[in-house]
Amino acid sequence: MDLSGLIVALGNPGKQYEHTRHNFGWMVLDEILELLGRRGAVVNVAKGPKVPMRLWRAGIGGGDWLLCKPETYMNLSGEAVGALVHFYRLPVETVFVLHDEVDLPLGRLKLKRGGGTAGHNGLKSIAAHLGSQDFVRLRLGVGKPVHGDVADYVLARFRPEEAEVLRKVTEFAAVMSLDYTCRDFNKVMSEVNSFTPGIDNKPGISDER
Repeated sequence: MDLSGLIVALGNPGKQYEHTRHNFGWMVLDEILELLGRRGAVVNVAKGPKVPMRLWRAGIGGGDWLLCKPETYMNLSGEAVGALVHFYRLPVETVFVLHDEVDLPLGRLKLKRGGGTAGHNGLKSIAAHLGSQDFVRLRLGVGKPVHGDVADYVLARFRPEEAEVLRKVTEFAAVMSLDYTCRDFNKVMSEVNSFTPGIDNKPGISDER
């Protein structure tokens, strides 16, 4: 079966980076995999090009998708993404990237197609290796520090008082990531971009809870 596309989550490997803001994408991908498992979807570990990564293949939304966690560290994420796109001959437009975003507060999400990288090193690496910025990205707000270094902030773990909002956002982002594979892009984008945790949001058709 021809591949429908690639869902790639950005983060850093190693226990010291688990549950940090920079690994928000990985947290959402973990939720996606759990959600697929609860629904009885067939998810298999996949083999790809010889670049450090974790890779799965799953039937999603009537299509066949790759799901990837690059393990090249954030700033070199494009090595894995570029290798996969070349290996499987995927159009750039079918690449869907989950990443943390300091320009949005925790609790807000933005779905967009193309555009700049806003200084995000993982996105810059992907754009450089693909030779294009025309991939889709789901920006996962983490906020930015009032004082101190942004790099230190994103490499720090979420605070305990952020746990409930984090849970709601992670669950919603996972559902909408699956909806992206099978629904109208503009409708999904509208739902994602208007999401506010704490309000009775009604996710799309992928929500079976």
